[in-house]
Amino acid sequence: MNYLNELKKLEILHVDNYQYIEIKKLNKDEYLLHQGEKLNYIYILLRGKMRMEIVCYAVLIVPTLLLGI
Repeated sequence: MNYLNELKKLEILHVDNYQYIEIKKLNKDEYLLHQGEKLNYIYILLRGKMRMEIVCYAVLIVPTLLLGI
């Protein structure tokens, strides 16, 4: 299947942008982006499955009252 032709049929990008498109194949358990890295591209999942792991850290700051006796 020619994915670029299928993408053109969807008409979600301007014709001038097709020169910048490339197909990137990721293997199972391969990461596209690691924490702290910048994402500089737009990725469109064409076939397969994707798993996202999002880790959120919440910091609870409790103000303390210091009493001088």
